[in-house]
Amino acid sequence: MIHDTTDQWPKPELERYRWSVLLTTLAVALGGVSLFALQHYSKTAAINAEVQKKSEPLIATVTAPGRLQPQGEVVNLSAPSAAGGRSRVLQLRVKEGDTLRKGQIVAVLDSRDRLQADVDEAKSQVAMAQAKLAQVRAGVRTGEVNTQLTEIAKIKADIARNEADQRELITRLETQYEGDLAQQNATLRRLEAAFRNAALEYERYDRLYGEGVVSNAQRDGKRLSYETAQQQVSEAQAAIERTTATAERQIQDAKARLVTLKAVGDQQLAQAKANVHRVAEVRPVDIRAAQAEVEQAQATLKQAEVKLEEAYVRSPQDGTVLEILTRPGEVIGREGIAEIGQTDHMYAIAEIYQSDIFKIQPGQRATVTSDSLHQNLTGTVERVDTKIQPSNRISADPTAPREARIVEVHIQLDRASSDLAKNLTNLQIKAAIEL
Repeated sequence: MIHDTTDQWPKPELERYRWSVLLTTLAVALGGVSLFALQHYSKTAAINAEVQKKSEPLIATVTAPGRLQPQGEVVNLSAPSAAGGRSRVLQLRVKEGDTLRKGQIVAVLDSRDRLQADVDEAKSQVAMAQAKLAQVRAGVRTGEVNTQLTEIAKIKADIARNEADQRELITRLETQYEGDLAQQNATLRRLEAAFRNAALEYERYDRLYGEGVVSNAQRDGKRLSYETAQQQVSEAQAAIERTTATAERQIQDAKARLVTLKAVGDQQLAQAKANVHRVAEVRPVDIRAAQAEVEQAQATLKQAEVKLEEAYVRSPQDGTVLEILTRPGEVIGREGIAEIGQTDHMYAIAEIYQSDIFKIQPGQRATVTSDSLHQNLTGTVERVDTKIQPSNRISADPTAPREARIVEVHIQLDRASSDLAKNLTNLQIKAAIEL
């Protein structure tokens, strides 16, 4: 039997005990209600978040690998084709990272000095032609006729001397040929006699060997002498043929040279005689001819200046020097002198699989990422190439087709993104294009 001991407590203590029990019970009740409310709120918040997440629209994208490149692609600056296939860099006037303006000199080729000399020569020819024109317009002096007559006499003397020298050369060649031929024929006759003797000796020893009189070694010795003599005869005959062919060719060339000298001399003489008649008086036709010579000299000068300009390799556009490919003193190879790009306007070139290309349209937004970038780049699809080509990339995705065919999509980066990418030409990137 349990007895209620509270009856034995003093009245003040009993009153405090009852209040303590009441407050404890009330606190426990409030705690349970709070816990229930908190759990209910957490579940409701999670459900609401899930509903909101499901209700948010998903952004569809096409993702593809690619690279960064300047506007207009990278230009491989090389020597002009007219400069020749073995041009060498004489001077390099830029370095990597330099900013270029269109027309700025990038390099000077080793042909510059030679072409500059051609320009100087052409200028002197222009000056001479202009002086001649001025002289023709002023009228011809009597002394010029005498000068032309003196020139005619000089040409005649030159013709006679040249023809005499050439005839002397022909005679000397013929005499030398006859002497060489006689000497070689004498040598041939001697060798032929030795060959006949060797043949008889070999024939005799071969017979004696058959009779057992001489040994095989003796017979072989005679056969060797016979074959050696035969070879010497053949060589002597070949030497005569070579001597004859060489001498005939030299004599024919000398005779042809004589004919040429005579023809040239006659032409010079005729020209000099014609000059005498031309300088006898001033005619309008003479002035026109002198003027034509001036114009021809000026045209030659202009052509020389154009060729000289080809010795200076200039930038075809504004841009930045990305890489120097050929140093001073080196021959320009297929790769060119330098790579130039318009890095003020950077693009991302995405390689889209041909199966996805119909989803891509100009104006779509794109995000560009790379492990080398501290932040994502953004841009807008500017154009889609019309050419399908094989991809040269090796994909790490085992499900990717081995011979993937792609279309390049050009994404113009926003200004801020372009500034971040201006020093990252050819960086491999991944582009996500929003559909």
